[in-house]
Amino acid sequence: MVSPNTTPASAQKSGFPSPSPTVPRFQLNSSLSALPVMQAVQLVGVEVLLHFLVGPTVTDLVQQNKLQLSLDPLQHPLINSCSFFCKNAGTFITAVRDAFLSVGKLGEVDAMLNLIWKHLISYVKNAIES
Repeated sequence: MVSPNTTPASAQKSGFPSPSPTVPRFQLNSSLSALPVMQAVQLVGVEVLLHFLVGPTVTDLVQQNKLQLSLDPLQHPLINSCSFFCKNAGTFITAVRDAFLSVGKLGEVDAMLNLIWKHLISYVKNAIES
């Protein structure tokens, strides 16, 4: 006979293990030291976008605009046709928008963002005209 004050063992166990008080928890907002690392990653992402949109001729633009890039240029253009751009335009446009929102306030990337914007607009223009 089971007393009314006890619960069966099957009812006490849940499907999820309960966390131990000694398990450390990671909190995203707990430290401001991650901010410079995040900005560095975002800047590399902006540079990747520049390489994607400009292609192998990025070295000429870098010299003209006196930019310093940390990544090697592409050997072949990523966007090689209007149809490729049209199929992936949503991804490119969203990535450029996110780049402007995340690092647009940093003055050091203005020239890079301008180049990205000009090339994105030229791809959109070509897509509309074709």
